[in-house]
Amino acid sequence: MKMIALQMFVALVVLLTSDGAKSKGKLVKTSCDIDAMFCTHMSLVDYYNERAIGDLMEQKVDRDDFKEDSQRLVKTNRELKKLLELEAESKSELVEASRTPLHMEVRSLFQLRVTCSDGRRKLIVCNETLDSVHLATYYLILAVEEDGVLSSNNCEKWPTFCEELGWAFEANRYAIGELEDSSVKDGGGFNDARERLWHTNHEIIRLLGLKGKKKSELIEASKKPLDREIGALFQLRITCYEGRRELPVCNETLESVFLATTFLVHAIMAVAEGSQLEAINATYKKFQADFTKAPWNETFGIGYTLGRNVLDVLEAEQQSKRERTRRTF
Repeated sequence: MKMIALQMFVALVVLLTSDGAKSKGKLVKTSCDIDAMFCTHMSLVDYYNERAIGDLMEQKVDRDDFKEDSQRLVKTNRELKKLLELEAESKSELVEASRTPLHMEVRSLFQLRVTCSDGRRKLIVCNETLDSVHLATYYLILAVEEDGVLSSNNCEKWPTFCEELGWAFEANRYAIGELEDSSVKDGGGFNDARERLWHTNHEIIRLLGLKGKKKSELIEASKKPLDREIGALFQLRITCYEGRRELPVCNETLESVFLATTFLVHAIMAVAEGSQLEAINATYKKFQADFTKAPWNETFGIGYTLGRNVLDVLEAEQQSKRERTRRTF
């Protein structure tokens, strides 16, 4: 039923923003005229925020404690509606306007996590609203990266870079959702893994909003999320020790975080050049065949080693640059 309602909502947005729905007077370009996909993604952000707001408003236990979270989301959606109604002439004008709602959405997600502290982790409202706001954040990222509507147009220049980051974010989001399940929340080690993934996705969001104009800047900024990603993968491997290997949560989350790691490596490969790209390619090819051939319980170790080796390549390149700089003085 929710999916049908969602489809109807998106269809309504398309109808209302089509040329046929405009007045017969002077036609004014809005965000939806400039980029239909941008508009669709923003509509999905609005939908998931509204769903979270509804869940928070219906909360009976500790309702006042969730009041500020609800107000933040309401303010965020007001900014989204302004963005959808924005009169503009080009995609570049959407860039600055997109930054405010993105900042507000991430802030709302962070504060909701604070409200849903360990003492409230089992509340249904925390499960549902965190999932909704995380989805809203994901679609907001898709909106600003689609067709280069991202600060400094990094995604227009290097679309594969942003696409792979988006896949990594979504894979982590799925794993977080599995770890948020009430049956595993209090399990030893799962809390730490979940927190690591939250921080990793926060770094991915920051990377997508980077104002850098050079590939080298993107590569340098990619090191932190990759480091956090393999840290989360390592923690999950420890948590999912042999006695837990058959648990569904271990199967699902290990696979997702392994995939997120490879997506981040793909993103780096999309902007790497020269000897650096050659070294990363060599590292990737060394493990690529093992992704499918290795036994299940070894694949994730391969993913960690791949990520660690790619980081070593990036660090070696950075060290080499420092040494060349010293020689010039």
